[in-house]
Amino acid sequence: MPLLGGQRYSGQAEFLAILGLVIIGIVIVVLTIQPGVLVSPPPASVAGTQSEVKAAVESYIRSSASDSIRILGEQGGYAQLPADTVEFLGKPRPYWERSGTLTVPDASQQLTALLASTLNANKAALAESFPETSFGDARVTATVRDTAVDVTVAMPTTVKGYAIPQPYSVTVPTKYGMLARTARELAEAQASQRYLERFLQMAIATSPWKGNAQTVPTWIYLTKCGQFVSKSSLNVRPEVETLLHQTLSHLFLPGQAPEFRAELAPSASFGDERAIATQSAALSAQPPVISQQTLGRTYLIPLASTPAVNATFHLPDGFSLDSSTFAMSPDPATATALPIAFTPLCASDLVLVTYSARFPAIARLVDRETGATLVFALDAALTDSQPAAFAPLEPSLCANPSCAASVLVEGADGAAIPGAEVTFLGCPLGRTDPAGRLSAP
Repeated sequence: MPLLGGQRYSGQAEFLAILGLVIIGIVIVVLTIQPGVLVSPPPASVAGTQSEVKAAVESYIRSSASDSIRILGEQGGYAQLPADTVEFLGKPRPYWERSGTLTVPDASQQLTALLASTLNANKAALAESFPETSFGDARVTATVRDTAVDVTVAMPTTVKGYAIPQPYSVTVPTKYGMLARTARELAEAQASQRYLERFLQMAIATSPWKGNAQTVPTWIYLTKCGQFVSKSSLNVRPEVETLLHQTLSHLFLPGQAPEFRAELAPSASFGDERAIATQSAALSAQPPVISQQTLGRTYLIPLASTPAVNATFHLPDGFSLDSSTFAMSPDPATATALPIAFTPLCASDLVLVTYSARFPAIARLVDRETGATLVFALDAALTDSQPAAFAPLEPSLCANPSCAASVLVEGADGAAIPGAEVTFLGCPLGRTDPAGRLSAP
């Protein structure tokens, strides 16, 4: 029995040895009939062509990466634009913050997606440039740094059946990473500190005086007999739009502002009128940073770093405030200085005015050295002169007229009065035409 058992074990060993030889033979046959995975060195002529193809492919990857970076900058960092965009310079720009939600695209992920799509869409055209060369699907990994982008592409390539070693690796000098990092810091700072709203608050609180009230009044108080002031959304809205343009055009990032800046202390005094205006605007306990020399006209968003970036801020193409994006309370704000009993003095009631407004601010970041750009939108809103909780403005009675009317405004002498402001039940209807007539709605 031991002898028979030994023979059985010996037979198993021989069988396994034969099976191993068969497997090796199969592998050799497969390698022979599958030239794309040959492990033997290619002939010298093929090796030379492989070097040319590899250099051409790496050059193509490099140029495609540069084009992709430019496209990302124009599309706000996205390989594929999201649905929610706003027009600026004739192109759609995505929101990085919308309705209080911050969504910042990952620079490396977006570049990887866009570059992979580009390479795979154009590999047939690439193959036409090199006869007897085939290209497989490209698998891309892109790493975005402040001063360069590192790209690794695994794209199986054969020349006359001989494989080019993978992957392709290139480095593209670019400041896009620095732009993306700065943009992220800016969006996060705006989301947490509401700088755009606070700067608009300050611009409103320090709006210029015209006659007996500010162009955008935060309060109205009259002390001379016979004085009368009436401000409605109809005449205040254009002034707020002007303040918006001025505020955004005087907004800077660190290292870019023209003057040294200091923080405005909560106890700062600007004279009685401005102190009251500032108080009525109820500015944040953490005040914005402003120019020492140009109060309320130059603003700085403080960031953790001082990037070599020129940042400009704009309103979208054709933007204007309307009844869905602007409101004031009361509307109209009216005050009349009446005699005080038993005195020779007159005074009006103190009227405090608050504003609600919503606007998209376009941030355009440009690298000073290379000119690379990154453009995106931020959603900003005030509700009752405070940074908003991002609820849409409530529709008012004034926004829903229930009948049509034609009104002729005449003076005491019976002459038509052009440009007269017409209100009904406190709702501003508009101004009369040159013939003194207003048709509404």
